[in-house]
Amino acid sequence: MHPLSEAEKTELLLEMVTGDSDMALQLKSRLQQRFKLTLEQDTAAAEPQRSLSELRQQADEQQAKRKAAETAIQKSERRDYILSLKPQKRQLWETVDMLIAQKQTKLYEQAIEYLLELQELARSENEEANFQNRVNKIPVNYASCWGLLSRLRDANLIPKKK
Repeated sequence: MHPLSEAEKTELLLEMVTGDSDMALQLKSRLQQRFKLTLEQDTAAAEPQRSLSELRQQADEQQAKRKAAETAIQKSERRDYILSLKPQKRQLWETVDMLIAQKQTKLYEQAIEYLLELQELARSENEEANFQNRVNKIPVNYASCWGLLSRLRDANLIPKKK
């Protein structure tokens, strides 16, 4: 006796399932019962179905939480960085003065970056008035440096012209 090929097995099973014999009825019954149990188990184990709008809402909520966490981390890192500048505050002011004195556009940009960091540091130390007094002296000392004054205005470090 030789084993049946896959095609022969499939044909034989189809004949049994589609036939009217007692053996075919028993096989149908067993298959239906088995697949019904499997289907019931799968359905019972599955999570409740959610609509597309519910899934989108859940995804949006998760994304918002993730962004909020990332923002909080970035703010914390920025605050830590700004506070780390405190010991270097005097040196930063000297660097700003030196950069401005060079009267070069690229150096003005760097000076503005340092001034913005010094402004954040002053806010964290409640010394904004001292910071602003010092910044307000820059236009007096460099009144003819329009590029510098324009950058200071654009960075909201000095009032805009009316």
